[in-house]
Order: sequence, then structure tokens, then C-alpha cells
Amino acid sequence: MKIPVKRLLVPTQSGDGQKKEPHYIAYTDWGDPQNPHVVICVHGLTRNCRDFDYLARVLESDCRVICVDVVGRGQSDWLEHAHDYDYYPLYLSDAMSLVAHIQSQYDKGHYAGMGGHFYGRVDRYDFGHSAECAGSHQKTGIK
Repeated sequence: MKIPVKRLLVPTQSGDGQKKEPHYIAYTDWGDPQNPHVVICVHGLTRNCRDFDYLARVLESDCRVICVDVVGRGQSDWLEHAHDYDYYPLYLSDAMSLVAHIQSQYDKGHYAGMGGHFYGRVDRYDFGHSAECAGSHQKTGIK
């Protein structure tokens, strides 16, 4: 089953101080949307969120898995000005907007704790009260 791509409108940060139109970032959302164990997968420079379909399929029984297309890649919007891609805070702002959007879907009593990474860049956010994601990393065969 192919998971549909969702889109989130986020502000466009810019290093030139000019106000920019917001842009959409695309992402897939696997597993139970109420699962407090959330894994966020972010691809490398020339890739897209679909690189994580296999991993997400393996993890979705234990975790909610969010796979994002970085701005300018996959189904996310392209920026109007090429120089904006060189402004690193833009990527941080996009990531923070996505995490805030996901966190807003949970009870206020939950917190976001950040885990480590493996296989490119995979971060685990825990929006519940447990620091474990049910040992799902063992299912992937990745060490």
C-alpha cells in the first residue's frame, strides 16, 4: 500500500531580510497517528521522502513514521529565489514547523524528546512518556 503525500504550509525564512511567501513541504505519515512514538526521516541532498518507504513500512507497527521532502526536493515546493537554499536557518525552520505540527496533534501533557540517528538521517521523537520505540530498529536489519 502506498501512503499518500501530505503537505504543510510553512513560513519561508530568508537571509536577505525580505518577506517571502510561505511554501509547502511534503511528507508521508505512516502508522497510527495517535502513537506517541514518532520517527522523523529526513533524506540527503538529492533524495526524497520515498527513500524511506521500506523503513517506514517496517517501523509503522511500532511507531508513527513521518518522512519529509526537504524544500526543493520531491513534492515539496521550490523556492522562488535560488539563494534562499543557502540559508541554513530555512531548513531548521521547516523542521521545527513540522515537529510543531505533529506535536499539536497530541495531548498537551506529552513532550518531544529527540533520539539519535542511523541510515542517513533518521530522528526519533517521543511524544509520549517512553524513551523507547519498542525495539523497532532491530526489525530493519540496520546496525
